[in-house]
Amino acid sequence: MRAPAAGLSYIEVMVALVLLAICAVPAADAIRSGLRATEAGAVQARELRCVKNTMETVAAESYDNLWKAIQGPTTPSSYSLAADPAPGGECGPRNVYISKYVHYYGGATGQVLAAGDPAEDTLLIVTVSGTDGAYPLTTLVDR
Repeated sequence: MRAPAAGLSYIEVMVALVLLAICAVPAADAIRSGLRATEAGAVQARELRCVKNTMETVAAESYDNLWKAIQGPTTPSSYSLAADPAPGGECGPRNVYISKYVHYYGGATGQVLAAGDPAEDTLLIVTVSGTDGAYPLTTLVDR
């Protein structure tokens, strides 16, 4: 009687490699996707922080200063900021839009007025957005 041969046959090794390839490729793709998502999340968090800081700076201004900077809902005001000048600067360009805003008593919604509208004593609507309009933050300012 012969003793059974020790070791693996060529077919067993090929089956094992095929199973490994079937499992390893999706696992590697998942790891790559996870790393890209983490990177993208960090960029988005930085962009949101820049927009939030700009909004805080603008909201701290007096109503009269903001009134003088009204440009309308589509033209950036003088409070807009260019990208940080340092190489790899943290913040991209941030656009600040300041418009007159009226909300009539009993109305369901308010109305953003054009820059040249003669209305006086209105609320101001201030919108700050990041690069390419990303992460817009909007607030109303009263006297």
